Amino acid sequence: MRSAAPDQPAPGAYQNDFVAGTWAAWAAGRPELAGPAARLMAALAAGEALRQAEAARRGLELPETLALSLTSACERRCRFCRVGDQVRGPLRELPPDLLSRALAEAEALGARRVALIGGDPLLHPAAAELVAAHPDLFFTVFTNGSRLDEALIARLGALANCALVVNASAWPAEPDQALSRRLAEVLARLDAGRCFFGFSATVHRENLEAYARPELLEALYARGARFGILFDYLADFGVQDDPLSVPAARREELVASVRALAARLARPLLLAPEDEAVMGGCAAAGRQVLHLGPSGEITPCPLVPFSPFRLGQVSLLEALESGYFRELRERSRAWERLDGACAYRAAHAELAEICARHRAARAS
Repeated sequence: MRSAAPDQPAPGAYQNDFVAGTWAAWAAGRPELAGPAARLMAALAAGEALRQAEAARRGLELPETLALSLTSACERRCRFCRVGDQVRGPLRELPPDLLSRALAEAEALGARRVALIGGDPLLHPAAAELVAAHPDLFFTVFTNGSRLDEALIARLGALANCALVVNASAWPAEPDQALSRRLAEVLARLDAGRCFFGFSATVHRENLEAYARPELLEALYARGARFGILFDYLADFGVQDDPLSVPAARREELVASVRALAARLARPLLLAPEDEAVMGGCAAAGRQVLHLGPSGEITPCPLVPFSPFRLGQVSLLEALESGYFRELRERSRAWERLDGACAYRAAHAELAEICARHRAARAS
């Protein structure tokens, strides 16, 4: 549930840039990565300067982060997954030519941060090589952890430009346990491999009580996680009574309790969407994030799968300059004031009208 945006982030809440904060502390403890870390920080600063200059020159908001859905493959079938339609459908992988083009175009606009998502991006055959081949980009890799064996952890742990985010909610624990055995093993391997990693979880009606208890989050941090992200479960567009949706009052209770815990532990914790105000509001449509799907579709964000554009037919810049994306960026500022966890879902009727007018179809 979107709560009133505070003027300042709540204690323990996300401080807008874990790279300059939490990552920097991790990198300082890895002297063998001093050179690559310094190069990365310089590249991020140069990219941000370029992004701001290009945005001013073009009179256009440009994204800080490119989200890439590398593959629709996933070894889990989580009921709460909001891209479950992709996971259950035919296997799709982002072709190498589109992947290379997307990164080159994003870098030209100043975007130096890349979120690898899916499916599970580590099921893409080129995922680790992609991170290693672009030391001037910072990659955040969202995974359920199934493929994080010792060899892959050693490969990724030797890179300065990678944050691994393990989906803890994909591995529910038994009632008498804080963490599932499988999740605990993955986190232990990451910690032993000296990786920079955190956790994410989608909080829904069936796991709300677990995430409302401090024991679970404490156990995740105790096993080496340096940051956490708690997503609100999102029903599909136009669905009013989804059985997994968390009532607004209960979500607000959760937000208050986990913020207090994060402050006590002095650990970064992002609450989505409640901390969006810290990041300048809804990030979609290029305000902070642009998404490329596994078939090359250019969409506002991974959870708003509507677009008339595919990379190759248009460039990322042409999509951002289009009337469709311009209208979404402008209208979403008013949608943020509506009730609901997602601005686009809160205004689904308006969104449908805009999509119809711009011939934006749901990505298949």
